[in-house]
Amino acid sequence: MIDWYFDLDRDERSGTNWSLPGPPYKFIEKIVVVFSSFACLGIAMDQNEFNKLHKLYQVPGNTLLYAISPRLGRHFAERFYRLVVLECCTGAGFLTIELAKRASKVVTIEMDEEALKAAQHNVKLAGVESNVQFFHGDVFDPKTLAKLPHVDAAILDPVWGESIANMSPPADLLVQTIKVYTRNIALILPPTTDPKTIASFASDEVERLYLDGEIALICLYMGKLAKTSQSTFKA
Repeated sequence: MIDWYFDLDRDERSGTNWSLPGPPYKFIEKIVVVFSSFACLGIAMDQNEFNKLHKLYQVPGNTLLYAISPRLGRHFAERFYRLVVLECCTGAGFLTIELAKRASKVVTIEMDEEALKAAQHNVKLAGVESNVQFFHGDVFDPKTLAKLPHVDAAILDPVWGESIANMSPPADLLVQTIKVYTRNIALILPPTTDPKTIASFASDEVERLYLDGEIALICLYMGKLAKTSQSTFKA
């Protein structure tokens, strides 16, 4: 297993040749391309934030591709103030950190062991480890779900795919599963999600979130997390 620690600012100053073969440089070069090649999907982070996260935290594999800007994370966290919140999925723990600063407790599930270890490291580095409870397992596995404590609400952040069914885990199945534990749900979706798909979730509020004037993602709120039927957040 490789633990990835990057400092893009340092390497730019030192004139690092990004075409050098082998890790970590080849890996970083591939990620940086995402900001242009995946622009049609909307990347929920700007490149300055991307660089800063590389400097501060441990990032295994391609988890940073799916990370959410701390600015958006702080916005989401306000909805869970003093609540026990279930997070699916943890990734490298960047959203977990923001949630832990506002929520009463964060209960978070991740099936990728390497990502989970990185999240545990990052949460500890951020100084909020006492407010986070980690679970390693499949969110659809009854054995994993049986271990969960009572939660007040949930935030679901599946890895985006070409459709709802192609997300990992599938967003529709994820919502159905978590509704057994709480009806108060926030579901994060790509900015390209079509109106028909949004309507299929029968959410109580649809929020469109922008970063620097560009739409970054859509969040559907259900139950007591909803404040109004339509909303916009600009960071």
